[in-house]
Amino acid sequence: FQAVVVHYWRVASRDGAGRQGPFSDPQRFRLLPTPEVGSPEAVEGELVFRWSAALPGQHYQVQLAKDANFQDIVVDRQVDEPRLAIPWPESGFNYLRMRTIDPDGTAAPYGPAQRIDLPPKNYWPFALGAVLVLILAL
Repeated sequence: FQAVVVHYWRVASRDGAGRQGPFSDPQRFRLLPTPEVGSPEAVEGELVFRWSAALPGQHYQVQLAKDANFQDIVVDRQVDEPRLAIPWPESGFNYLRMRTIDPDGTAAPYGPAQRIDLPPKNYWPFALGAVLVLILAL
């Protein structure tokens, strides 16, 4: 678990002549850590993702896409626990990203995407294809 650091900022304006005006009152903000996703697990025909828990009361938005730019999103879910189980997606490269959502609805930016290389759920079509190629080669 990473600590949440609280920061403060304030702003001042400049007029057309470049003279600075007074600073505003300081405003508080915090940068939330991005949850760390572990390796996915195959559990009873599902793909299960787990990650480090965020702060109490926060939720998670998790997206799985077929492309790194998240133009072809196949899963987009909000969950309350640091876990997501989905039916086994198509084999090949998939990309996972997530973000935390505060109890007031404020969403953090998405963390970095994680590339996941999923093997086929069932190898039988490949095995039968290989056997047919061997038979035809004889």
